[in-house]
Order: sequence, then structure tokens, then C-alpha cells
Amino acid sequence: MAIWVITPNGLALGQKILHHFPDARIYLSDKFSNASDISCQPENLSYFEKLSDAIEKAFYQYDAHLFVFSTGIAVRMISPFVKSKRTDPAVVVVDDGGRFAVSLLSGHI
Repeated sequence: MAIWVITPNGLALGQKILHHFPDARIYLSDKFSNASDISCQPENLSYFEKLSDAIEKAFYQYDAHLFVFSTGIAVRMISPFVKSKRTDPAVVVVDDGGRFAVSLLSGHI
């Protein structure tokens, strides 16, 4: 699973989620590359400069994506890559407070 974060709160939540999914990878905006509160292992962390480019490259590399930001951003980012319920990965969006989750693509097949 890829966990995508673009805010400090998103990073904190992403790291909590990573404890439950140790094979996941956090994708973090490179503007936070010097953040002192990064506690995950380097092998579980990748930085991106431009979110849309990073999602394009990684979209079909994972069975699931968890976006810790607004649903509107997620829809805009994935829309060019959505093909079929038979091939698309699962996509879930969570607000960076961890209160709400929305399943955008189920990935159930």
C-alpha cells in the first residue's frame, strides 16, 4: 500500500497507519524532507516533488493507495489513470485528522 501525505498532520497519521501495515510506503512531499517528526524507516519512505507525477509513476505499482488529504485532490490526481474495476487499485481517502474515510475505488476484484 502507498500512503500519500502532504501536511504535517497527514505525516503523523500516515506514520500511525504504517505501524499497522509495515510493508506500506509513505510518499511525502519533499518540502517536509527535513521534518524532525519523521519516525518511519527510510525503506518505508519516499519523497516527491510534484504529487501528480509521483502518483502517475506509482499508481499501478500498488494494490492500494491511501490518500491523507482532500477527496477533491485525490479525484483530480487519479482521474487520468482510472481504467477498470478489474485492474485499478483500491483508493481510500482519509482526512488528516483521521476522522473520516471515503472509499473511491474498491479494488475488490
